Amino acid sequence: MPDFSEELIKDFLDEAFELLDIMEQNLLILEKNQGDSKSINEIFRCVHTIKGGAGTVGFKEIQDLTHIMEDVLDLVRKKLILLKFEDISILLSCRDELEKMLTLRQNGASYLDDSTNALKEKIYSIKARRPAPKNEAQKLKTPEPAERISAKQTIDEAGLSHYDLSLISDLLNKGENIFILKYYFNKNYEMKEVSSFQIYALLNDVSEIIKINPALDELEKAFYPQVLFIISTDRDENALRDKTNLTDMIESIAILKMTPDTVKNLDQMIEQKNWKQKTVKEDVIKESGTEASESEVQKRNLSTLRVESWKIDELLNYLGEIVIIKAALNQLGIDFESAGNDIKSTLREFLNGVLKLNLTGDSDIVKEKNAVLLNTLNKLFTSFDAYAESLQKINRILIALQENVMNMRMVPIQMVFSRFPRLIRDMAERKNKKVNLVIEGVETEIDKGMVDDIFDPLIHILRNSIDHGIEMPEERLKMGKPETGKMVLKATHEGDSIVIELTDDGKGIDIDALKKKALESGFITSDTASKLSQKELLGLIFIPGLSTAKLVTDMSGRGVGMDVVKRKIEEIGGSVGVSTKRGKETKIIIHLPLTLAIIQGLLVLVHSMHYVIPVASVEETVIIKAGDLREINGKLTFELRGKFIPVMSLEKYFYHNDIPVAPDGKIFCIVSKYGENLVGILVSDVLGEQDIVIKSLNTKLIKSPGISAATIIGNGDIGYIIETGQIIAQNFKSA
Repeated sequence: MPDFSEELIKDFLDEAFELLDIMEQNLLILEKNQGDSKSINEIFRCVHTIKGGAGTVGFKEIQDLTHIMEDVLDLVRKKLILLKFEDISILLSCRDELEKMLTLRQNGASYLDDSTNALKEKIYSIKARRPAPKNEAQKLKTPEPAERISAKQTIDEAGLSHYDLSLISDLLNKGENIFILKYYFNKNYEMKEVSSFQIYALLNDVSEIIKINPALDELEKAFYPQVLFIISTDRDENALRDKTNLTDMIESIAILKMTPDTVKNLDQMIEQKNWKQKTVKEDVIKESGTEASESEVQKRNLSTLRVESWKIDELLNYLGEIVIIKAALNQLGIDFESAGNDIKSTLREFLNGVLKLNLTGDSDIVKEKNAVLLNTLNKLFTSFDAYAESLQKINRILIALQENVMNMRMVPIQMVFSRFPRLIRDMAERKNKKVNLVIEGVETEIDKGMVDDIFDPLIHILRNSIDHGIEMPEERLKMGKPETGKMVLKATHEGDSIVIELTDDGKGIDIDALKKKALESGFITSDTASKLSQKELLGLIFIPGLSTAKLVTDMSGRGVGMDVVKRKIEEIGGSVGVSTKRGKETKIIIHLPLTLAIIQGLLVLVHSMHYVIPVASVEETVIIKAGDLREINGKLTFELRGKFIPVMSLEKYFYHNDIPVAPDGKIFCIVSKYGENLVGILVSDVLGEQDIVIKSLNTKLIKSPGISAATIIGNGDIGYIIETGQIIAQNFKSA
């Protein structure tokens, strides 16, 4: 086997992992609808393509398992076998086994153990259900008539030399069969780039390959629709055709069997032609082959471009630096404008020509100095205007660049959601429940950095829905519900956020039981419980260690769940809420920021330090007076449009100082939404909005509750990014 390039193996692995996901999705569809021929064909295509690619790169354990799977799926396609529920489970297990094999190959190792052999036996048992053919004729496939290669084609396309013919003649004298095989590949085959390598691998099993045209290194660079092989073998022509005639990949095969007479004729033809024509012919072969291949490559490159994620991350880092410089330039522009306004104010009469500056010396010299100064100042103001205009252009370009780079980081949330149908199926099967998962909004895009972060929280929510929400089939029927529970997982864009909702039509959350459990566990007192609204009582499910599960299972009931969800979501700048209808449904709603890299932030001062409040957390900014603050039920509040809003001071929270009041008695208040309520956050000053590049903090060194990250602001100082939800929760908890 050739030493396959890392790039070829990487392309196969990337494609194979994607095909496994498609296979899983279609197996789950097939489980619900046995007659879905589209899904059957799609599963077969996935397995067949993985088998072909694995054979090409020499991953034999993958090739062997997919070969057996392909046999069974072919029988399913031909309606000779009907898959049962347990058969789908076996095929799903095979899919998981393939994933293990691919993962280890990705890490430079190989995988094969007893579980693989056990799965093969199960697949064989499915295959054994095939009904016996009515007659022997059905067992046989009549081979298609082979095309033939003329002697002239051999000379023109094989690039044979006298030395090649001498070698072939020696092998013929030893009793070997020598064949020239020309393969015409299907240009529409999904993995056509590896077609020639797959044929190489198959021929290599049963022959010695003497020559390939184009050469292997050329085949690695581009797809060639026609490839010629010269081989030495003990097999006959029919055996070679049976071995390599992969119908999806190959359109036709042309074959020439070499004899001593053929060699002699070819030798004479080479003599008759000028040897220089050989080079010309090779160029013609290469040109005719690459014309089509280059066209294919160009078309492929026009549609998609695969870029490693680290390159995008590196580009994003550079963009972050540019955004910081942009903020510095904006600050410089403000300083220029301020300085210019001061000069204009001071020298207004001079600039307007009403008077001359009283400079000492000769009157002509004074007049000249006045003229020079006036000209210099006018040039300065013209430069200010040009700078402001250029700054506007830079801002416009940077905003476009920022949007484009951020879009490069965005991926469809399908990458996350596609993993769940299989998980839901397996969870429901273990609980003996019937569940139908409906997924909506898969085209909604999410920052690539969040894909792994939100997977675990969503798994917790899904498990809770199956374990605590969806009832047993017989219980649902007694309640007048369909025996199959319904779960809807939905994603949408809402302003600057991504909203993920999971709704189930189960029994809902028993708020009274939740309240009782919280009292028994000492999480709340009777006095506190009596004052809590239904919505506040429902929020108790986020308390760590609180669970109403009657049984501890491998899925839930250990008091670990919604508090983990809440913490994980808040760590990436999101929030989570819950609503319920007793006996009817439970809905979990998650809000996530659009991106984790660059955000819009409101720059504020607290104790002469810069802090950033994400704009997504800000409802509005208001200025109040110290006299507007009043205490109600132990909480400091102020009245906003007829409603009293609780407030907290960042000065007090971070530095244990009094509420910051400006000399004129003003207090700056940022109104933020917390759950369904509004909370006022008091700061020393509000400096304005700014694009914020998020810089992670070393949590081993800095453990300040409420500070999620840092940034560099326009003047070069460090600004700390506030996690408003965490700060509000901490403040009122301690209060």
